[in-house]
Amino acid sequence: MLKRIGQICRKALFSNSSGATLVEVVIAVVVLALITASVAPVLLLITKSQFSWTEQRVAESLTRNQIEYIKVATYIPGNETLPQYAEVPTPDDTYHIDIVAQPVDPTTREPLVAGDEGIQEITVSIYHADRLVLQTKNYKVDRLDVLAL
Repeated sequence: MLKRIGQICRKALFSNSSGATLVEVVIAVVVLALITASVAPVLLLITKSQFSWTEQRVAESLTRNQIEYIKVATYIPGNETLPQYAEVPTPDDTYHIDIVAQPVDPTTREPLVAGDEGIQEITVSIYHADRLVLQTKNYKVDRLDVLAL
């Protein structure tokens, strides 16, 4: 049986017959299938990278807006509890912003256990679908406290 198949393949490959043989058609179909199968993963990879890029861009924009909003807001002293600043609106419910304002020592930048000396470290964390996308730290200074010095 295998000998017969081998003879048919040799005859089909090495004969001078005109027209397409079954072997040629099968080889062409296999080549087309391989090319077609390689397109789907490439498209998936492109889509995933585009989604990641968009997610990062939105997170950067939200962070910038949130930090600017906090910087122009009135200084909230953190004498007893950590200050709570308002959040900027998010594009949809899948994005979430966490803000932590921690009073710090002006010279060492270490968190203060008690009191507030007029400077806070603001940490803005952007989550998308409960996954951390971007975290940014900045400082807010009590302008009135600085002017009083």
